[in-house]
Amino acid sequence: MLVAAGSADTAYTLLALVCCVVVGGLVFHISTRPPLDMALGPAFLAGGAAGGLAIPIAFDVLERLGLLS
Repeated sequence: MLVAAGSADTAYTLLALVCCVVVGGLVFHISTRPPLDMALGPAFLAGGAAGGLAIPIAFDVLERLGLLS
C-alpha cells in the first residue's frame, strides 16, 4: 500500500481505503442494530475484521482493472 500511495495511483489507493472503512462502519452499524443487537466490543471486532478483509479484495480489484501500476 505504501508503494502505491507514493506513486501516481494515490487517488485510487485512497478510494480503496475509504471503501474499506465504509465497509467496516456498515458492519459495525448493522451489528449493533436488531436483530443482531451485539454489544459494542464484539461489534467493533466484527467491523474491524470486515474492513481488514476488504483491503486485499479492494486492491485486487484495482489491479485487475489495471488502475494500479
